Amino acid sequence: MMLHDALAGKRLDKYHIIDFHVHYGKWGVTHLPSHSDAMIAKMDLVGVEKICANGITFPDMAEGNRAVAAFAKRYPDRVVGIAGVYPMNGDMVEELKRCVFDYGFRGIKVHGQMIQFPYRDLDVREIGGQWERVYDFAAEHHLPILYHGVVTEDDILNFPETTFVMAHGMCGLKGRSTKERFARYKNHYVDSPVTQNTPLETLETVKIMGADRILWGTDAPLDDFAHRLGVILDLPIGEEEKLAIFGGNARRLLGLA
Repeated sequence: MMLHDALAGKRLDKYHIIDFHVHYGKWGVTHLPSHSDAMIAKMDLVGVEKICANGITFPDMAEGNRAVAAFAKRYPDRVVGIAGVYPMNGDMVEELKRCVFDYGFRGIKVHGQMIQFPYRDLDVREIGGQWERVYDFAAEHHLPILYHGVVTEDDILNFPETTFVMAHGMCGLKGRSTKERFARYKNHYVDSPVTQNTPLETLETVKIMGADRILWGTDAPLDDFAHRLGVILDLPIGEEEKLAIFGGNARRLLGLA
């Protein structure tokens, strides 16, 4: 069992763990605390097989995507590219085409707060004409959208062929009734980063939404692989449910062999 192996200090390589939520590059003018080799070394310590890396914290999304593409090219068996897009950086669908067709990225990340001065207070939803095209492109090319803000419940309802994954969603969906409402949308998933996702909150989400709608993620390098593993490993759920959360669901959504 995974928990037994982890408590015995064994690496968990054989369980094919995928981290769905990893940041890469720099945050504004500050580099995030792990460069590519250090990130891979940390994965190896606990046995994380793959990470889904995005460069959304770059002020320029194209620069961030290029950095992620280089990272993925260096470690093609370990890194899955996730495209960052933002309307202040130009035509988002054109950037997605470059990321998917040239770089081989398999998902999209959008974040409503990654905006630089002097536009800090701008509502990205007000920059119209692009979001619907992004959602349609995602559906056409089977690209899950990991979102932090931006996406509304109406979007989830009105774009049923598009897969949406709420970042930090196990605690982001506040209260049982909210979780039950979002569980009705079969195209909606949540991921697990942030320390507020306590075992109690996590178990409630699994019971309401089902293990097949939850993806394991860490927000690395802002949080630690080993720390976030423990929250799922210690849950009183079946081994197959844990395997789905730790990688099976991500593999299915990303179209990985």
